[in-house]
Amino acid sequence: MYEAVVQTVGGVFRATTPDPLCIAITEDGVDGIVDFIHLHPNETAAATAANLPITLRWWVHENIRGVEIMSAYLNLRS
Repeated sequence: MYEAVVQTVGGVFRATTPDPLCIAITEDGVDGIVDFIHLHPNETAAATAANLPITLRWWVHENIRGVEIMSAYLNLRS
């Protein structure tokens, strides 16, 4: 399973795809899921490995406004 990671000056956010139509967002140091992005069937490309870091960066920009993004990358979780 792939995991997108976005590091900001305020924290580290992670995105995984438990389902092809859903992206789960977590934050390091916070228990549980912070948010879900529910996708329409024609939006499944947002959850692909190539686009997952881009989708997470968009989520951070929309939901954690004013926070500088330090880096964004993709991990392969085992």
